[in-house]
Order: sequence, then C-alpha cells, then structure tokens
Amino acid sequence: MSNIKLSVVIICRNERTHLPAAIEALSASKQLIGELIFIDDDSDDGSPDAVLTEAWRLPPLTIIRNERSYGIVAGMQRGLELARGSYVFLGGADDVTSPELFEKSLRLLAQHPNAALCSSLTGLINQEGSLIDVLAVPLPLLEPGYLTPKQVESALMKLDSWFAGNTCIFRLNALREIGGFDNHLQGFSDAFAAWTLSLRYGACFIPEPLAAKR
Repeated sequence: MSNIKLSVVIICRNERTHLPAAIEALSASKQLIGELIFIDDDSDDGSPDAVLTEAWRLPPLTIIRNERSYGIVAGMQRGLELARGSYVFLGGADDVTSPELFEKSLRLLAQHPNAALCSSLTGLINQEGSLIDVLAVPLPLLEPGYLTPKQVESALMKLDSWFAGNTCIFRLNALREIGGFDNHLQGFSDAFAAWTLSLRYGACFIPEPLAAKR
C-alpha cells in the first residue's frame, strides 16, 4: 500500500517558456505533494530537460517522455495509471497553482469522505503570467463546503457547471472506477468526469480562485 497522499500529474508539450512559473508554484507546495509525474508529449523545445534541472526543488519526480504526441487526454490517462496517491491532480504545464489549492482542498476532502473531488474558482492569466480576470462561473456554494449528489444535481440544473479542470483534485480510486477520461470528449473530458463523479458521490467546492490558466 502506498502512503502517498497526493499525486500531481503535469502534461506538457512545448511549454518551456511557461514551465518556470509552473515549477515555482509546485515547489511552494512541495511538502503537500507525495509525487510529481511529468508527462512530456514529444516536446521539441527541451521541456523535460528544463524540469530535470529543477528536480532538486520539486517533490519526488518521475519524467515520462513520449516518443510521439498522443494528446493531452491520453497523457492524463497515463498519469492515472502511474499515480499512487489517494488523491490526484492533473494540470497543464502552462497552469499556475496556489499552495492553498492543495492545502484547502485536501483539508475539505478529509472532512467530507464521501466527496469524489474538490474544485475551486480559477484565475485567468496572460502570456506573461499577469492575472487579468477570474473565470466567471456559477457559485453553488458561497463558503467552502460539500454538496451531496442531490444538491449537485439541483445546482447543475439551476446554475450550470462550475467545475474548473485546472483546480480539480480527485479521489484516485473514484476516478479510476469510472474509467478516467474519455479521449473522444477531448477538452470536455475532465468536465464530464467531474459531472459523473459529483452526481454519484457529491463534490466539495471552494469559492475563491486557487489556480490560474492561460
């Protein structure tokens, strides 16, 4: 049995320009991350080497180098196969996470063991990394908390979806139980997984931006 609490999977294809910001953010959460799995989808800009040189400041690191590009969703599925934690976070190499994303999400999931995932609001940053906005989504809760499957169903019917994929921390076993991410859905695959799991088990939500995406 693994004693790793949180596995972080980062999918990358030619993101060397943005990697320093992602690495800086993850290094700030080093104590909370049991393992970091970096999957390089056949980059030709030296992205994996850039990560390797920073390994000393990162959590225990595994680098997977694809010999050809398989796409983001296939990378996410590969990450699920390799992850050993109780929880898993799957992010892009151009995303930035706040240390509070992991700290607050894991605390809330521990308080609500039925929940299959926790998500938050996300900021939007420009290519230089400056915050330009917060993604506008419905707020199913005004304070951090847990929604039962029935409450999730009601909120989705009344408000529409609020899940930001770059903030979702999943219970690994629950995500594997539904087969992970459907490659046919491409950019909607993480949202569909979040809907499926939250309607089955309920979900936690934190109404503040704890990550950012370009």
